[in-house]
Amino acid sequence: MAADVEDPASIAAVVGADSVVVSGLGTDRTGVLLAGAKAVVAAGPRRIIWLGAYGTGRSADAAGEAAGVLARLLGDRLGDKVEADATILAAGGTVFHAGLLADGPESPGRRTVGLDAAPPFDLGAQISRESVAAAMLDEAETPRFPGAVALPLAG
Repeated sequence: MAADVEDPASIAAVVGADSVVVSGLGTDRTGVLLAGAKAVVAAGPRRIIWLGAYGTGRSADAAGEAAGVLARLLGDRLGDKVEADATILAAGGTVFHAGLLADGPESPGRRTVGLDAAPPFDLGAQISRESVAAAMLDEAETPRFPGAVALPLAG
């Protein structure tokens, strides 16, 4: 089901207590991510799987120097992204911090790790959107990282 992220009532109308929300919301406008995160949390789903960006918020230290590059690229949207992630994590959701995304098939050797096993951010490496989506769906079906940041890695 779909809803308008800028209309919390429309989210509440489609999200119930047994729902699992998987969100790949992205935007170029400041404030939309945090508004969406707050609306999803307020709707009270059983699980939330949220797409973030590797090198922001909780994953900034693990990412290393490349996190600074990402912060400059995101500009004034960085705070919105970090606050949205924190909102989802505080509600017990899982935030996936993916690196640079690319088109292509799912990686047969893909895996998901926690921040304790995160490699430094490699600006030359990419992961397919299909691999990230598959990792997020895996987490929705079999939670391994509730309330934590997880990283999908290509194999």
